Amino acid sequence: MSTATVTRSKSSEAIRFEAPTRARAESLANELAEFTPRLVRDDDRWMVEIEPDRRLAPLLLKVFHSVRNWLSENKLASVDVHFGDNRYTLLHPSDALPSHSAEFLLQRVIQLQTALESRVVIEQAKGLLAGRLRLTVDEAFEILRQAARTSGRQLHELAEEIVGSEELPPELTHALRARRNRQ
Repeated sequence: MSTATVTRSKSSEAIRFEAPTRARAESLANELAEFTPRLVRDDDRWMVEIEPDRRLAPLLLKVFHSVRNWLSENKLASVDVHFGDNRYTLLHPSDALPSHSAEFLLQRVIQLQTALESRVVIEQAKGLLAGRLRLTVDEAFEILRQAARTSGRQLHELAEEIVGSEELPPELTHALRARRNRQ
């Protein structure tokens, strides 16, 4: 049973932790019991609110505000915070990033899946080029990368074209000629 009370007010100097359900909010309130937490209902969300003392509140607000500005200016999604042996990650919602952690994680999973798929195609193209042109895999990758760079194309797009066709794209033929001329 939680010792927290439900309130609808919110203090501008309070620290609020969002919980997915009232039960989870009560559980967190119990963890934070020494800080005299309050349960706050904010539309369809439950918050656990604590207020630091009057001396500490402005300092904490300044820290969080400064970190938020720094994340925005540097277009970063998060910053790791270390307290002794403990490490915490603060996430910064922005227009480019969802504000809910589940959405943020889903977006990251999608980005990682896309990167993995691109990487697979690039590896396939390297193997095909190495076999077709009798090169090492490293030489094939260097030619692939040079062709993408000089033609202004994305590496994975050029790799997809190589994997999907029996013929070499013109960008690759030019990169091969340039390589032979340097040798």
